[in-house]
Amino acid sequence: MTPNVSNLKATRRRKSLKPEDLRQGLTFVRLVEDTVSAAFQVPLSALLSHRRGTARISLARQVAMYLTHVVGGFRLSEIGQAFDRDRTTVAHACAVVENRRDDPAFNRTLDLLEIIIVRLRRLTRAFSPATL
Repeated sequence: MTPNVSNLKATRRRKSLKPEDLRQGLTFVRLVEDTVSAAFQVPLSALLSHRRGTARISLARQVAMYLTHVVGGFRLSEIGQAFDRDRTTVAHACAVVENRRDDPAFNRTLDLLEIIIVRLRRLTRAFSPATL
């Protein structure tokens, strides 16, 4: 089951969603945000800002949304809630990043970011309080 990052009211309505699923989902989104922020040398505050920002900041945010969808398997509406954006904005971000993958250097960067995120995700699961 993919962790859900819905708001608390929606979470309470869904009996199948456990609080730990919500925490895992938010933890994964934060992992992606931190990784992309570092890779693109964009401050986390700029990445999370409600403003569009410069082209570099927008691209970093789009990449973070894309990786949350592709690596994390989150639905577009969930990603929209996590990034405080509409699901159509997330869909646009994913399309922009997918189109830019034709550039070999950009594609390699995304491949490396995917590997890093998957490995960090494994590490965070291995050292979570539940497993110690």
